[in-house]
Amino acid sequence: MQDLLARNIRFSVTISLLIASSLLLIITIIFTKQNELLNIIGLSISTSGLATSLVQIIEQLTEKIEKFSNQRRFLRLFGCDEKTNGNGSIAIIVPAFDLSQTNLQQTGNTLKQQAQKLVWKFSTNAAIKNDVTAASYLVSAFSKLGLPVPLIKWDEEINIDDDEIKTYILIGLSNEIIEFVNKSTDRYFSISQKLDNNNNLSEILIKGGFFDNNNRLIEETRWTNYSVLLNSQSSIPKNNVDYALFAKFRINKKVFILCGGGTEWGTRDIGTHISGSGWRRVYSDLRIEKGSHITANEAFAIVFQLPINKQQSESISLVHKCIRRKK
Repeated sequence: MQDLLARNIRFSVTISLLIASSLLLIITIIFTKQNELLNIIGLSISTSGLATSLVQIIEQLTEKIEKFSNQRRFLRLFGCDEKTNGNGSIAIIVPAFDLSQTNLQQTGNTLKQQAQKLVWKFSTNAAIKNDVTAASYLVSAFSKLGLPVPLIKWDEEINIDDDEIKTYILIGLSNEIIEFVNKSTDRYFSISQKLDNNNNLSEILIKGGFFDNNNRLIEETRWTNYSVLLNSQSSIPKNNVDYALFAKFRINKKVFILCGGGTEWGTRDIGTHISGSGWRRVYSDLRIEKGSHITANEAFAIVFQLPINKQQSESISLVHKCIRRKK
């Protein structure tokens, strides 16, 4: 809304100046003697130059207003401190896969995931390429808005008692992250996993909450289910459709943002989508659902449906949203 207002102001002032300059020139030509006409035309050219300068100044001002507005909305959506622009208080958490000999003896498709191309290796830990891609795009989103970039940490480095980190952005739905998320009682979503007879991950179940007409959160047993059925050999969704969560919740005084898909490909796609135009769409939809501005501390849950192996972000659809409405 503020972006639209800024553009409308810029457009209105520009048109007004052009119309005023044109009318002034026409009136001057009509009522001016011929021998004075050249001087008046020169004056009109100078006036036009002044009008052009004014337009440029107004454009610069509206661009600054638009940038400031985008920064505020982005920080509120991601639960960041607006006073410091999140400087030094945000950490992006990437799942760590243990490459030690003990861990390599595990069975199931945890090992199959480790067999994917791993990047960002450090000691015995490594991260999956698609997780790093999602994290990189989120870092880029902060940078493009002129905001301090977050720190990058392993999931094992989450520290509830760390006073410096105020906001954690969790990438993916790894076992450690799911276990950590379930510790929170102030959330409007849930995540669970199912294993097959061979101890392979066979299903990721995402649930989205909702409020009744009295603005009370419905019990979890009645939440909406979004199931990702996995091929036990490849860990790819059987129907080539993944679901992803973009959600905010709190544990103690810490704010957590969850950005992850049922599979690593879903995590990559939702990370790149949110980092682009997706965050504006989410903010707008949540604001409409709430009926008021979004604040930095309030919880919400968004579920996306993502077709796998399609590059177009337009194919990503928002299928569920939950935020407490303004009374």
